[in-house]
Amino acid sequence: NDAAFALSEVIGSKNFVERMNQKAKSLGIKNTHFTNPTGLDPIYENISPNYSTAKELIKLSKYILENNPLIFEISLKKGPYLIKNGLSSLYFSSNQEVVGGKTGYTEKAGGCMIVILKNEKDNIFINVILGADYPQERIQEMQKLIDLVSI
Repeated sequence: NDAAFALSEVIGSKNFVERMNQKAKSLGIKNTHFTNPTGLDPIYENISPNYSTAKELIKLSKYILENNPLIFEISLKKGPYLIKNGLSSLYFSSNQEVVGGKTGYTEKAGGCMIVILKNEKDNIFINVILGADYPQERIQEMQKLIDLVSI
């Protein structure tokens, strides 16, 4: 979130968010709306929150993988602090390579997570959890998806 905000400051947050929404439309993503660059809930109640669907997040993830894979590579780097109930809380089989991921939690969205995996045949699996009631639930539900991929 901090990196997205810092990047947006180069052209101004408002311009950055407008470009994010324009890019989403150009990709055919119609049920997604960005209110700010971070994905966090707006501080004012009269501003609509960021929103999307699992299907559209998969489409966006595919676009990023094809056009800006460095974004997901960066997501695998350990930051200065441990994220509880994040990628490091998941278990992967020996035939699964983690390509990237993103966690999130807001009061309005609940616990959310994207995990992108590749198997030994280079098949890509994009797993999305949205609206978990609490952070540990997003891990439990994501683990179920990851376990299905390893079967």
